Amino acid sequence: MKKLLLVLLFVPLVSFGQTKEGLQLCILSQDLSNNFSNSIIAEEALNKILSIVSLAKNFTLVPCDKINNAEAWSYKGERYILYDKAFMKSINSKTNNWSNLTILAHEVGHHLNNHTIDLTMLKLVSAKSKDLKRKQELEADEFAGNIMAKLDAPLSEVL
Repeated sequence: MKKLLLVLLFVPLVSFGQTKEGLQLCILSQDLSNNFSNSIIAEEALNKILSIVSLAKNFTLVPCDKINNAEAWSYKGERYILYDKAFMKSINSKTNNWSNLTILAHEVGHHLNNHTIDLTMLKLVSAKSKDLKRKQELEADEFAGNIMAKLDAPLSEVL
């Protein structure tokens, strides 16, 4: 388990240049009541993660082109996980099926550890310090590592 957690510490899960305004625009431009008609695999992955921690689904998965990542955000009190389909497909093609599940579990970890800021509050909240960001990333990695261990993910494939 410790090895798995250490491995996850080195997985780059940070944003690559997406602006906060761009994320808000992505959420606002989606039909949030019907955003998963073509993403059944992602929905099933989220259900698998939540079944491990015995939680009901209270996240909305939103495909969001050109963010080159997956990110946890809140908007008007609702929880969202944004993901770039092309990015997730690219990661999967270079690694294995466990990678996408680990990334999604990491984002769920941000929500469950209360790391997200509501997009409506961004202008009122000061930027997080690097130390706080690192701490939050490690907490989300720890959550993802625990989920992968409980799913009996082979360490060699999660690496």
